[in-house]
Amino acid sequence: MDERIYRPGEKINTYEVLRHLATGSETVLYVARNLDPEAEHRQPVVLKVCRFAPESMSQDEVERFNDRLEREYKLLLPLWHRNIVHVYGREFDGGLAFCVMELLDGVTLGTWWKQERRTFHELLLVYRQLVGALRYAHRRSLPAGPFICVKSDSTGVTQARRSLGKAVQNVRSDSA
Repeated sequence: MDERIYRPGEKINTYEVLRHLATGSETVLYVARNLDPEAEHRQPVVLKVCRFAPESMSQDEVERFNDRLEREYKLLLPLWHRNIVHVYGREFDGGLAFCVMELLDGVTLGTWWKQERRTFHELLLVYRQLVGALRYAHRRSLPAGPFICVKSDSTGVTQARRSLGKAVQNVRSDSA
């Protein structure tokens, strides 16, 4: 399949791409800003878009991708916790769904760990916040192993936990 790449300055609906953030097996994350003057979220956000051009995908592949992203969106939307990334909405571009999410300012847990030697207290503080966020999500019936991007209040650490793709495969659209 042909990859769909957005460059800084290009538009995805009302969003202007500012920069590439990360690439996964099926999706790409871009930092963007909403150009709509009446938009609720004017700060930079993350757009999670399909990695592949819709014209290079079969109709079944498009439907499967959209269904998976819709389930992910419905699972994450009700989660409001200070240590979990917020999902603001879901839109469509070229027939493919994409999610609009909070932009986290920080580093991954791995990067934070390697930056300098950490004290036991620092480690305990960060892991307590990460575990608290995961516990909150699981208490709200999220399947085991969901994608959750958690953030630490005090250190700027962000950490993505697994891919939600595996978790939502077992959740029907009408039950999310």
